[in-house]
Amino acid sequence: MAVVMRGHATQGDELLGVDEVDVEKTANGILARRELHLSKEALLERQAYHLTKHFLKVGEERTQERSRAEAEQSRKHYEKINQRAQEASEAQELLDQMVREQKLQIQQLIRDKGA
Repeated sequence: MAVVMRGHATQGDELLGVDEVDVEKTANGILARRELHLSKEALLERQAYHLTKHFLKVGEERTQERSRAEAEQSRKHYEKINQRAQEASEAQELLDQMVREQKLQIQQLIRDKGA
């Protein structure tokens, strides 16, 4: 079956089964399909943009949470070390005081025996 554009059919073509093509209708159909395709592509691009934005945000939140956890762990470690240092200092002071008291007791015993 032959196709002839509107206005170009010759006399007798209708009898041979030649269909007349509406150029405007065909062009509008092509444009409609193209617009549909472009709108689908635009939708996919928007979805991809939002997914990318979402995953970047999630990644940033994870990084911040990891940083917070590391900072907290570091702070606890520092406090623990500080506590140990303070306890060691207090123990040394107590030991020094005991040594002084023992020296005084020894000196007192020596004086008492000498007198």
